[in-house]
Amino acid sequence: MFNLLVLISSLFPASSSQVVLLPLTHSLSKTQFTSIHHLLKSTTTRSATRFHSHHHRHQQVSLPLSPGSDYTLSFSLGNSNSSVSLYLDTGSDFVWLPCHPFECILCESKPEKAQPLTISSTASTLSCQSPVCSAAHSSLPTSSLCAIAKCPLDSIETSDCKSFSCPPLYYAYGDGSLIATLYKDSLSMPVSSQKSLVLSNFAFGCAHTTLAEPVGVAGFGRGVLSFPAQLSSLSPQLDGISVGKKNIPSPGFLKRVDRKGNGGMVVDSGTTFTMLPKSLYDSVVAEFDRRVGGSHERASGIEEKTGLSPCYYLEKVANVPMVKLHFVGNGSSVVLPRRNYFYEFLDGGDGSKKKRNVGCLMLMNGGDEKELSGGPGATLGNYQQQGFEVVYDLEKRKVGFARRKCASLWENLNKN
Repeated sequence: MFNLLVLISSLFPASSSQVVLLPLTHSLSKTQFTSIHHLLKSTTTRSATRFHSHHHRHQQVSLPLSPGSDYTLSFSLGNSNSSVSLYLDTGSDFVWLPCHPFECILCESKPEKAQPLTISSTASTLSCQSPVCSAAHSSLPTSSLCAIAKCPLDSIETSDCKSFSCPPLYYAYGDGSLIATLYKDSLSMPVSSQKSLVLSNFAFGCAHTTLAEPVGVAGFGRGVLSFPAQLSSLSPQLDGISVGKKNIPSPGFLKRVDRKGNGGMVVDSGTTFTMLPKSLYDSVVAEFDRRVGGSHERASGIEEKTGLSPCYYLEKVANVPMVKLHFVGNGSSVVLPRRNYFYEFLDGGDGSKKKRNVGCLMLMNGGDEKELSGGPGATLGNYQQQGFEVVYDLEKRKVGFARRKCASLWENLNKN
């Protein structure tokens, strides 16, 4: 079990100094998988798929994590006494949850199932012309929304559709989709042992039917329907990566973000392992292999099974070089703990071989930047964010990182 603290600052226009600290829980469990190879291969494949989905504009960019590698956020809605637990995803902008009656198609193989929520008596649907409805259907004009909702023609012509409900919303991820009805209700979340965050008119999607998505998602992106937007994933610019004492500069497009959101690095809780463009990845791997490969045998077979590379057999304690991320701006750098970028495990072999210790670099090749059709240049995955307090300053458009013992810090906050 690993922890991450997300600190959302400058959320409330009336009080820019107010902050909200949200506790998240994370687990990388092997119980649902046949082997550690299966677990890692599933995770690397989904990390790569999610990264490349950012570069296909016809799709939504989000891809919730496979069970065992996710962060979850819990809260309650309306007068319900039951808590709702959703995946936290900084790569999407929509908050939705499964509602009773609920059907998930193609979910037989999914080990985790959510308990469908019964809509509270305090919840209400949204009108066709509400700002939230328009934002959810942002690709359609208001009159088209009225037409979909079967408003009378005279109401469409006069833009008077307030008495008609907002049409159901279709939302697609990289490997699943859902249809949801928009509701608004009060939200309550404990932020310490004595305080709770309470929001009225919180908008969320209620899904009765999904495809391959058995658990709801709390989107923490920058869209107007995201979780933090309703309380009031940023793109920092990556300057370079140090491996040991060698500083490897980033390509230019990672150091800036254009008006269309292309370039930079997305801080994404929904991607497990960090994805880098090929040129930067190759340089990092070459330096890492130069420092580690000389004294350790390369585990090529493990690389094929897990999707991670490079991997090494560790017959002795590995002297692994430090990895540090450098960001544009005030010259800030983030030193990653060894366990955040070098995964070590005992490989059981194929039955005929003895068990051997293995270590793998947990950074991944995102592909040739020339083949990417816009979108972010890199993704900072959640495994590399473990053990950090991550601050999202929405007002100043900045992201900050600080090393913390998150579990003990949250316990101390609850004592106050």
